[in-house]
Amino acid sequence: VTKQLLAREQFDRARMLNDLLDRKRPAAFAALHRVFRQQNYDERTKLLRFSKDLFGINDPSATDSEKSSMQFMAQACVEEMDLLAAQLTLEEKANAKSWGRSFGSTPQRFLGLPLVTTLVKLLELGEVREADELRTRMKVSDKRYWRIKIRGLAAAGSFEELNAFAIVTSPIGYEPFVETFLKYGRQDFALALVPKVKSSEQQAQYYQQMGLHDQAQRARSQGQERSGAGRLLNILGVGRG
Repeated sequence: VTKQLLAREQFDRARMLNDLLDRKRPAAFAALHRVFRQQNYDERTKLLRFSKDLFGINDPSATDSEKSSMQFMAQACVEEMDLLAAQLTLEEKANAKSWGRSFGSTPQRFLGLPLVTTLVKLLELGEVREADELRTRMKVSDKRYWRIKIRGLAAAGSFEELNAFAIVTSPIGYEPFVETFLKYGRQDFALALVPKVKSSEQQAQYYQQMGLHDQAQRARSQGQERSGAGRLLNILGVGRG
């Protein structure tokens, strides 16, 4: 019956049925299905809180795997509520300060967007500080956020800022920066970063892509020299304990 109700998008009836039958996990999932079709902030938060409470109830009959799944889902509901609260604040700021708006344009909307989409949108609007703060609040890892930030700044055409960002020691290497600059036709910025790429062969490929054949050959030659020196050191046993 629950599957039939969900298939017909009768989420409230499915949730109430499972709740009456004391089936906490199906009731929680039914409420979650309803969340993502609800545009109102208060209603979404209410359903997320309801789901979180049900997922948090200890079920003695559940397997260890099911208990872990329930704990994970309860935490996911908490994080989604936190994101919704942040998005509501962002909408209020955006419309009070007219972020990215010309006269008569549509107000900015953040509520209900995925986290990555929200971060990219902030960066595209030039609200880098807001994106940085949201990233911290939602505990986005350095490596993940660096890729998101590269994508957002490039989409906004903020290449000077992206270049300044590249100067900082990168936890994801410099390939994503070089490839992004080349994608958007900013060979000037890409060229300065190629020597920071660890792989000599990758350096050569970037130079080749920019039509700099002499630099490409030099990069390959230097890579071969380093490789040869490394083999010689291994043969001589240098560095072995």
